[in-house]
Amino acid sequence: MTVILTDNPIRDASADEFGFRAHAEVLCAAVAEVRDLPLTLAVLGSWGSGKTSFLNICRSLLQQRGMITVSFGPWKYDQRDEVWHALLQTLLDEMARQAANSPEPGVRQRLGAVLARLRRLSVAAAWLLSRQAVNTFTPMSLDDSDFDALKTAAASGAEAPGLTADYHAVNRFEQDFAEVVRELTGGAPLAIFIDDLDRCRPETALSVLEALRIFTGDAPCLFVIAIDHEALIDAAARYFDGDRQRGRRYLEKLVHFSYYLPGIRWESLGNALRSRLDFLSEDPVVWEVIRIGFQNNPRRVRRFVGAYNLTLAMLSASGPQSPERVRQVAILLMLPQEHPEFFGRLRADFGVWQRITPAAPADDGRPDLPRRDDQALVEWDPELVTILQRIADRTRFDFPPAPSADLVLALGEVIVMPGVGQVRA
Repeated sequence: MTVILTDNPIRDASADEFGFRAHAEVLCAAVAEVRDLPLTLAVLGSWGSGKTSFLNICRSLLQQRGMITVSFGPWKYDQRDEVWHALLQTLLDEMARQAANSPEPGVRQRLGAVLARLRRLSVAAAWLLSRQAVNTFTPMSLDDSDFDALKTAAASGAEAPGLTADYHAVNRFEQDFAEVVRELTGGAPLAIFIDDLDRCRPETALSVLEALRIFTGDAPCLFVIAIDHEALIDAAARYFDGDRQRGRRYLEKLVHFSYYLPGIRWESLGNALRSRLDFLSEDPVVWEVIRIGFQNNPRRVRRFVGAYNLTLAMLSASGPQSPERVRQVAILLMLPQEHPEFFGRLRADFGVWQRITPAAPADDGRPDLPRRDDQALVEWDPELVTILQRIADRTRFDFPPAPSADLVLALGEVIVMPGVGQVRA
């Protein structure tokens, strides 16, 4: 039965299949001892490296330690101006919900004592939003009179009735938020997990980090965020005329501690996914093609395995496939996923494979090719020559010979691209 793999992250520590838990236990034990809060911890990793899975494991481990945790995904608010407002309202709503559902009577009693203040904080966040004339609110116990007062105040520039000057300043919100968190948690830390910043526009990602510092003040909070560090530096640099050094220093003001996501061991990744490969699941050549093409990136490997299963299932409908053909399919499927420009050229000009493969890097690391179009291709994709040379080297692995032009064209009609469909000429 063909297996299409989903890209769903690991949900908690009990489901760890990539060896993250041991690292997460050490990190969580360390942050649980931090007393000088708030602390913003950034988990750094590239796209698809498993940041969400790692955050989920950390969240479950901190919950086991009795820590209250809240999660926020800014991606759904990326195209709106009120992402900071959504962050604040999510924190308030979730704190109230968890306190109301807590099995501890003391927590529920504390909620009763601060419920009115929670509601006023929610109204205050909406008031701050209304001052920007943005007419969007989240539904934390705001009634029609609240909305009417806020809309009228926003239009007239006057103070909102019932809110007065107590909530017109951010610093008052900051102070009240910290006090409410302490009341609800009994002084214990509140762990707030923020994921998917990589998927947001750069300005959205920065606004989330800035909101944490501006609005939450000295609340006893542990903020755990998952980000691609280089992408965020690029985003910050835009505000400093492209100066990445100034962008990096600015981020240091927003993030207290950076934790680089440990790389997934290739053995762990192979063990987790080998049973899901329908064809030659134990073949070292197929797995070497996967390792060369996708390194240890679980998202990219999962997408490849699903596409590989489907492609071979389609080919097998017309008859059994030889081991050599199965290996060639692995190579040909890796190319359009990781080197699409080359694969497109290959289908129109099969000779490009033979011309580029023998090329040796020059002093600057770029091969010198006689044809201008070949040269442009390898300059656009500098890893291409290395990849082709490695799958042509049969001293360590029994790679199949390069497929014929007819095979490339034939397979090109059935190769399934992950998330895209079939590759067409």
